[in-house]
Amino acid sequence: MNKLDRINVMLVDDHTLLRETLAAYLLQGYPDFGVVLQAADGREAVELYARYQPDVVVMDVYMPYMDGFQATAEILRRFPQARIIILTGIEHSAYSHKAELVGAVRFLDKRVVGDQLVEAIRQVHAGRGGENPKG
Repeated sequence: MNKLDRINVMLVDDHTLLRETLAAYLLQGYPDFGVVLQAADGREAVELYARYQPDVVVMDVYMPYMDGFQATAEILRRFPQARIIILTGIEHSAYSHKAELVGAVRFLDKRVVGDQLVEAIRQVHAGRGGENPKG
């Protein structure tokens, strides 16, 4: 597989262990994933997106400085082509609706199985929103 054919992802979560574990999982387990950027908060996510413009962003909701909804809205305001998945541990229909309102392509519960997250990233990268598995 050519490096240019790989899906470049940015993981945004204030929990370092979660970000690092997901990054290692994606890079080691799936040859179709390339660069995995990491941001610890929404403000950093906006800055990194502007610099690198990854293919897909996986964004947590609760973070310091700028939450995931605000960061999603800002990234999409500046880069309407961005593809963002909101991934959160809070299962609430209002959050799913808010994710849709700010322009996220998908809303996933953090309890999804790793393969479900990988498939969601692939679908979003391919331009399909697909179903929202609750895990």
